[in-house]
Amino acid sequence: SENIELGATAIIANPEVEDLEGGDYHLTSSSPARDSGADEGHYDMDLDGNPIVGTRDIGAFEYQSE
Repeated sequence: SENIELGATAIIANPEVEDLEGGDYHLTSSSPARDSGADEGHYDMDLDGNPIVGTRDIGAFEYQSE
């Protein structure tokens, strides 16, 4: 077996996305992945084209409040 070292931003919890079975991986307001990413990315927008402001969220989509 191999060991995997988790980084400082690793979260072992339900990511609380909108609709996992339906393929909607946008974060909910209570997601532990919000503002928990590493600031090592080279992108200033998420996959929807929304700006990444402040601490990044973990995943492809930045949480957007209504």
